[in-house]
Amino acid sequence: MDDKISIIGGGSWGTALAQVSSNNIKEVLIYARDENVVKNINENNINSKYFKDVKLNSNIKATNNLNKLINFSKDIIISVPTAATRTVMKKIS
Repeated sequence: MDDKISIIGGGSWGTALAQVSSNNIKEVLIYARDENVVKNINENNINSKYFKDVKLNSNIKATNNLNKLINFSKDIIISVPTAATRTVMKKIS
């Protein structure tokens, strides 16, 4: 079992990947720009914007701090729409 994974993107695809990954990985951290999504995931284990009826596993947490996410794990999944990829990559470099 891997220890940690980071996922850039708190939308429907990123959240789904986090949920599936969390079954085999101890800690999953999602980066989301939306403060409400971050708060909802961290406090209620729900991404009510995309999956209001799905309880996320408790080993999934969220942040809106990209540096924290990058330093969280050696493995990072980028799960953002193609149009947003350039913006995210600029923040990383």
